[in-house]
Amino acid sequence: MAHGVSSESIVATNFYGAKRVSDAFIPLLTVGGRVVNLGSGAASSYVTGSMMGKPMGSCTAEEKEALCDSLTTLDKIETVLNREKADNYSVGEHWCAYGLSKAALTAYTMVQARECPGLVVSVVSPGFIATKMTAGFNAKLTPEQGTVSIRHALFNVPIEKSGFYWGSDAKRSPLDCGRDPGEPEYDP
Repeated sequence: MAHGVSSESIVATNFYGAKRVSDAFIPLLTVGGRVVNLGSGAASSYVTGSMMGKPMGSCTAEEKEALCDSLTTLDKIETVLNREKADNYSVGEHWCAYGLSKAALTAYTMVQARECPGLVVSVVSPGFIATKMTAGFNAKLTPEQGTVSIRHALFNVPIEKSGFYWGSDAKRSPLDCGRDPGEPEYDP
């Protein structure tokens, strides 16, 4: 646990909280409306099983594949969430819960996009922003730079690109591996 925050509360806030807010507001949106979920590069770290050279998550690579599948379901996402919860988020401690919550939210974004074809549903990574939370971890982006992907998803993404994960440089990114800003856009 970091700063007295439990792993379970991290998942409750970052995944279930965002899901509840989206689920409540989506019925109020009209065709062309937008949902932008706030993800993190830690989602890719969870899926690949490592963050800063340390193992992350007790689920197998095969189990984590459900989080990268464009046809995933809420049941499959919750299977991964429940497995890590049963293992007390033991591999990677609070970083496991954080990365898992963001990977689950990215997967849920794909579910939302399929269920709401008239909306543009995106998940974005703002990047590693220099804040009090990241002090001592060599974060370099300013808060202004951290809005690049958010502004892109709000104003520039065409409706046929719903369900995509956008990196901090507003380029499409994969969830199953890292893509640093400036690298080529993900093209499956």
